[in-house]
Amino acid sequence: MLRKSLVAIVGMLLLIAFAFAGSARADGTPTPEPDHGHMEGTPESEHHDEGTIEAEHDHGPRLAANGATVKIIAPQHNAMLDRDSVIVRVETTNWPLGVEGHHWHLLVNGKEQGMSQGNAPALQAHDLQPGENFIEAVLSNELHQELDATHKITVHYATTAQAATANQAAETTAAANAPGLSSGVVIVLVGIVSAVAAILGIGFAVTRKKA
Repeated sequence: MLRKSLVAIVGMLLLIAFAFAGSARADGTPTPEPDHGHMEGTPESEHHDEGTIEAEHDHGPRLAANGATVKIIAPQHNAMLDRDSVIVRVETTNWPLGVEGHHWHLLVNGKEQGMSQGNAPALQAHDLQPGENFIEAVLSNELHQELDATHKITVHYATTAQAATANQAAETTAAANAPGLSSGVVIVLVGIVSAVAAILGIGFAVTRKKA
């Protein structure tokens, strides 16, 4: 009879311990925040300051594109870069590069950095600043008159030190948000286990004396 009572008490203590540990773990699990950011590859058409671009880059009023378009296909919008330069590649519609002087201009942060030669679809953007940078491609005719056919994207350049700091911060946040048992919970569990061991010891001792 005594042995059955001890087993019942031990079972109840273990159930309490597991329930307490489970609730503590559930309470410590963070709820993920919704992602309201922009999808990669979707340009922020209204994010740029047109006044700044016109002030630093003035080739006169842009001509009507009449169906011609240009699109930056590399790098991707919101790409993270680990160097201050990147190859910018475009594709055009109704504006065959190299035909009748058709070409395109590359602007970085509102400043022209080059123009294509012949049918070349790629130019190098350089001197990117740490943080956010704006890259724009603009179609141009043989007289270097720009069309109102443009495409803008944003890229982010992080120096080696900045990238290391960001990675360390991300690892620290992940470790802090990882579900686990607090020190208080551990102490309670250790106490319950010790109590169970003590009760078992007393039970065996009493049983042995009766025997």
